[in-house]
Amino acid sequence: MTSLPAASGPLQPVRAVEPVGPRYVVTGPGNLPAPIAVLVCALAYAAFSQGAFYVRELVTCTALLAAAAVATARAHGRSTVNAVPFVAVLAAAWAVASATLGGNAAAAAGPVALALCAGAAFVVVRAGSRSERESFATALLAVGCCVAVLGWLGVVLRVVPLALPDQQLWRAASSLTYANATAGLLVPLARLTERRALATRVAATLLLTGTLATLSRAGYLALAIGGVVLAARGGGVRRLVAAGWRPSLGALVAFAGLLPSMPASAPPRPFVALLALAGGVAAQALPRDRRTVQAVAGTAAALVVLAAFGAAEPLADATRRVGAARVTVASPDRAGEWSATWRVAREHPVTGVGPGNLDISWPAADGRLVMRAHYTHNEYLQLFAEQGAVGLALALALLAAAARSLRRTRREDAAPDWLAAGAAAALAAFLVHSAFDFVWHIPLIPLAVLAVVAAAGPAVDRKAVP
Repeated sequence: MTSLPAASGPLQPVRAVEPVGPRYVVTGPGNLPAPIAVLVCALAYAAFSQGAFYVRELVTCTALLAAAAVATARAHGRSTVNAVPFVAVLAAAWAVASATLGGNAAAAAGPVALALCAGAAFVVVRAGSRSERESFATALLAVGCCVAVLGWLGVVLRVVPLALPDQQLWRAASSLTYANATAGLLVPLARLTERRALATRVAATLLLTGTLATLSRAGYLALAIGGVVLAARGGGVRRLVAAGWRPSLGALVAFAGLLPSMPASAPPRPFVALLALAGGVAAQALPRDRRTVQAVAGTAAALVVLAAFGAAEPLADATRRVGAARVTVASPDRAGEWSATWRVAREHPVTGVGPGNLDISWPAADGRLVMRAHYTHNEYLQLFAEQGAVGLALALALLAAAARSLRRTRREDAAPDWLAAGAAAALAAFLVHSAFDFVWHIPLIPLAVLAVVAAAGPAVDRKAVP
């Protein structure tokens, strides 16, 4: 793939019948079969509806994914059955049981919908051919770029809730309206951009810029871990650097221009931010030869331009503020949440207290206030407390089944290197981030990651559609 496909724009109604091997499928723009096109629509809808966090949006996504899964099952029959949807059904059943034992059966609706949607998304993408799955991954990158740009705009223009002030700094929250969740989506997608095509480098620049703008420490850690996995699966550090140095340089230049607009006590500088973003994107057109000299020269030129527009002092001040607030491993709230949640988990180790019943409290650092929360900023620990060891084991089994599919790719339907390595890196980044934020409560994030993993796995056996 060398450019973003037509599927990255608004999806049109079904419009053609195209032969694919021994079967025929109904397709939409970009040669995406109708079920995968519906999945893209569902994920795009969730991306611009706060990640489908609230009930109405989650119901809409569930309905779309159910329709896509039914169409896929009708086209492929039993060949769509595999471990991931099977474990997803078990996880949904246990959520109902745990909620019932906890005295609030209705609270199982969210976990049940998420589990079934995860299984459906995996089935729908897995049924696609190699080219269809590549097109799906690229369409998802286009959605991610839109989310990244919205977060950047939120900071530059101080638009709430696209950006939100935290610790006297404006952080990109984008359409998900939560900075850490935005990083939780952009980081896995950024690991799908190892290809060296110009359009892919531009996408990588935007995704990395959006990630940096969230100021999410867990997001930065997940990005680093994903990079290690990508290097291991994608041909080594040298290949990773060769593919990623220009997007990384462009993102750093764009972030440098955005920094002066981030302190809440300083006025925004949209012109400087726009100039830096344009420079970062333009850097993707640099030729590959003499890259070290060009990188240094380009960075120096960008800093000179920023200084010429009076941004040198605000940039230095913003860097100090961001460093003081975010360059630290200390997180008293998380420490209190984890300790309180662990106490609940020890008291209900098997069945948990039930989904939605977690209500924790702990003393604040000053000892005078009592803090309360319903989210732990650690999905493994929260699931253990809410659904017990059984619920946690089923969730880990689902993730393990998805990861195992990356190792079972047959030669005849193998995903391209960039997608196979990127999916492994995306899953690793997601697993790391899940230990520091409640990203599973934003359905878009686990659904997007599992769909990407499915895109990199083996395709189902094909059969003709009557």
